Amino acid sequence: QIISTYRPGARIAGTRRRSKHACCRAVDFHIRGNRRAALRWLRKQRLEIITYGCAMHHIHIAPGSYRGHHCVDRYGRRRR
Repeated sequence: QIISTYRPGARIAGTRRRSKHACCRAVDFHIRGNRRAALRWLRKQRLEIITYGCAMHHIHIAPGSYRGHHCVDRYGRRRR
């Protein structure tokens, strides 16, 4: 289920930088079914993958210079 795609004026949480959503280069979505299997497949692709460690359970994917998977909190800070 797609949650978000193009959002003009979108900013990265906690910063003033433009989000990849603002230039139509990112998608947020929910997985129906096996989330772990979906993430395992996504990690094999050449994408930026972000998951969230708070009440948000969607997955963010985008092409770009950063490739890999990381988890962030609701303020956009990387979780350890």
